[in-house]
Amino acid sequence: MFEPHVREILEDLECEMDAAETEDKRSAEIIRNAQSNVRYTLEKNEQHPNLLESLQESVEHFEGTHPSLTKTLSAAINVLSTGGV
Repeated sequence: MFEPHVREILEDLECEMDAAETEDKRSAEIIRNAQSNVRYTLEKNEQHPNLLESLQESVEHFEGTHPSLTKTLSAAINVLSTGGV
């Protein structure tokens, strides 16, 4: 079960990813993969096995083009890495 602040961060992240504009297939694929893992985590109340990996890949890919998304991704990674789930 999630702490309420963890769920809120993941829901914020999901909204940010929905709003992110991608310009190429690779960017769209990275977003879709991370979104899928976040949705799984929210729906099942358990962390998807590849969630952190997909979020980190997203940070690395979007850090120069989507600063707000990158900030939310980093917050989610930090919370999940410190045992938020």
